[in-house]
Amino acid sequence: MATGRSPAFQFYANDWLSSTKIGLMTPSEEGAYIHLLCHEWNDPKCSLPSDGQALATLSRLGKSWKKSEKILRACFQEKDGLLFNIRLLHEKRKQEKYRKAMSESGKRGAQGRWGGHGEAIGLAMAKPMAKNGSSSSSSSSSSSSDKTIEESPTSAPPSLEKVHGDEEARGLAFLSAAKMKANLFKEDATKNKIHEFIGYLVEQGTIPGERIKEMADRLFNMRESMNMDNGIPADKIFRYAVDQAMEHKAKGLSYIGTVIRNAIMKWRDGALKL
Repeated sequence: MATGRSPAFQFYANDWLSSTKIGLMTPSEEGAYIHLLCHEWNDPKCSLPSDGQALATLSRLGKSWKKSEKILRACFQEKDGLLFNIRLLHEKRKQEKYRKAMSESGKRGAQGRWGGHGEAIGLAMAKPMAKNGSSSSSSSSSSSSDKTIEESPTSAPPSLEKVHGDEEARGLAFLSAAKMKANLFKEDATKNKIHEFIGYLVEQGTIPGERIKEMADRLFNMRESMNMDNGIPADKIFRYAVDQAMEHKAKGLSYIGTVIRNAIMKWRDGALKL
C-alpha cells in the first residue's frame, strides 16, 4: 500500500443492515460485495476492472460469479472500462479533502511557531534521502506510475464535482420517488405522517436519497402487513411508531418495527390508548 493512502473507510452499519439492496443478497453475494469494496478502496484510482473474470477472482465467487453478476454490478457505475462505487468514491474524496485541510493547518501552525526555519529544516532532511539510490529509484518509479495514472484520460475516475452533481440528481430523483410512495398510503393522516418522516430524514443530512426511497418502500410494506392482524387500529399504531422514531431520533426501521410490535401488545392489554 502506498504511503499516505488511507487504510480504512467508514462503514455505516445501520445503512448496511437497513438497505433493501443488501437484504436481497445471499450471504455469499454480501461477502463478495464487501471484498469488491475493499479492493476498490485499495486501488489508487478507487476503481475496479470491469472484466468479469477479474471480478470473479476479486469477489472470491469464482465460478458462481455469473449467477450473482447482475446484482453485484448494479452496485457500481462503469466509466471507461472501470467500475466505481459512487458512495465509496465520495468517501475517498472526503477523506482526501480532510487530510489536505489538516496538512495545510499543520503547515500554518509550524510556520507560526518556527517562522521560515521550517522550510530550511525540511530541505535539509530531504537532501540526504535523495542520495539514497534505492529510495530515489523507488520514488521515481512511484512518481512515474502515479503520473501515468493521473494523465491517462481513459482511466480517470469521475471528478468530485461530477460525483456531487450525479449524487444530487440521483438523490432528488429518489426523494421524489419516496414522496410518490408516501402518497400511496390510504389514510390522509398516515400519508401526511410519512411525508413528515421523509422531511425528518432529509434534515438529518447524512441519509442518501436512495436509502430514503428504500425506507419509504419498506414502511409501505410494513403498514400493509399490519392488515393481516384484524381488529387493531393499524394506522393509529403505525403513526404512533413513526412519531416515536422521530421523537427518539431513530434512523433505522428496525426501531419502528419494534415499537409497532410492542404497541400492539400494549393496546390489546389496554395499556395503550390511541
